[in-house]
Amino acid sequence: MYYYIGYLIISFIGGLRLVRRDTCTHPFLLLFFAATIFLFGFRYGIGTDYYSYIGIFEDIEAGRGFHKNRLEFGYYWANYGLAQLGMPAQSIIFFSYLVTLSLIIFTARRYSDNLFISILVLVCFGLLFKSTNVVRQCLAFSLCLLAIPYILRRDFLRFLLTVSLAAFLFHRTALFFVGAYFVYSIPRSQLLWFLLFLLAVFIKVAHKQLIGTLASVLSGLDFVYAGYFIDMQQIQRSATGLGINLLLELGLFFFIVANLPNIKDDGKSRLFLSVYMIGILLNFAFSGSAMFTRATYYYYDFAFLALPVVVQSIKPGPGRAVFYCLFLAYCVMLYVNSAFSDDSQYQNYGNVLLGAGEPSLD
Repeated sequence: MYYYIGYLIISFIGGLRLVRRDTCTHPFLLLFFAATIFLFGFRYGIGTDYYSYIGIFEDIEAGRGFHKNRLEFGYYWANYGLAQLGMPAQSIIFFSYLVTLSLIIFTARRYSDNLFISILVLVCFGLLFKSTNVVRQCLAFSLCLLAIPYILRRDFLRFLLTVSLAAFLFHRTALFFVGAYFVYSIPRSQLLWFLLFLLAVFIKVAHKQLIGTLASVLSGLDFVYAGYFIDMQQIQRSATGLGINLLLELGLFFFIVANLPNIKDDGKSRLFLSVYMIGILLNFAFSGSAMFTRATYYYYDFAFLALPVVVQSIKPGPGRAVFYCLFLAYCVMLYVNSAFSDDSQYQNYGNVLLGAGEPSLD
């Protein structure tokens, strides 16, 4: 528990120093990177699929090659290469997180308008926690970030090549990100975004029927994720309906739509905002489906680039102060829910540097 508290304090204090110095090369970034790698890269037993990934490594190391036709080839050969070097199974956990975080921080430094907000979003909105669960998908997401310049330059072939590499190296769901190239072209219209919200409402109301139709078609096909569609119970999330987080996300969506006239309209800002807003709508529309929220990851997690744009659009003064206070309160609520709630999977924290196989807490 103390690890999570200390990590949050480091992120808050260091992030504020970034705001005061207004620089992307502050030594705090290195400290933040090191602290994150220590907390998550060297974790022990944390993440729903932690032991599955350890088991996959051990199977590949032992020559049980049935994973070769199931895993994306990049992840398979990463396991194989580390095993051949004589590295322990934990090395694949470290490697995965190191690559994911490195690409995310690189992207934040290159594109963020406010690194303090970006860091708070990364820490509190769940992307860094999520990277301990959907390991391969977060690897694919981080690689998709390298496609940003090709969207801005409208270079579809290089964009598609980058996304395809992410998909076939680490996770095929990265192909969902192809839509981001076209999301960039959504007109800057408050009315259009309101109509897209109404479409999301319709999908949410009818999502069981839509999923049922897809289930009847896809459950009989021979592809790696077909199993998700065999039983409707497998694709129902444990918590459905309109939870507080979902309502707050929609609140952010409508705040952004209302504030569109005040937000700069350069290509970078338009891309980050449009992708993030589509992510919110996808998250809302498919909040009851575990399968389709996989598509949401590639859009909603652009929050770490989109929300700095929103903050910069608010004029300095009381309005920005109020927004900061509300935003900080929201961040703390999300972080506490992720790290400290009774049903949090991160409660029994363990770290291999502090004694592998002996999770320690407090």
